[in-house]
Amino acid sequence: MPHFNPVLQRLFESDLYLGIISNAQFYTPILVNLYLGHPEDDSEHIKGFESNLIYFSWKLARAKPDTWAFSQALKYLVKLDIQPHEVLFIGNDRLKDIYPAHHVGMKTCLFAGDQRSLRLREDHELVQGAEPDFIIDDLNQLLDIVL
Repeated sequence: MPHFNPVLQRLFESDLYLGIISNAQFYTPILVNLYLGHPEDDSEHIKGFESNLIYFSWKLARAKPDTWAFSQALKYLVKLDIQPHEVLFIGNDRLKDIYPAHHVGMKTCLFAGDQRSLRLREDHELVQGAEPDFIIDDLNQLLDIVL
């Protein structure tokens, strides 16, 4: 994805808590660590992301759009005095990303920069009323939102 590494590096340098809620496969953390230049890291951690904010469906036996992982992440963040409306969830799927994050009170950002992975699902009843707070088509735009 264009600008992925520089944008992620800027986010790592910020004082933000970064997490992942994903329906990705078991090898995804390994691939992300490799891509970020940390091949020595295992599949339990992804360097730069808060380990208490990483939720993979293959480990949970639950998948998005189930809101459970989103609620668990918010429980952790509230303990850090971060309220749901102060959390931004970014995703490319209105049903599996925008809907559950919106449902638990997070701000949402739809990444529409990759037409192959963009999932609008406009006819699905759950996405009705769950409009993203932001829509971006370039990862650099994320920095304008959060920094």
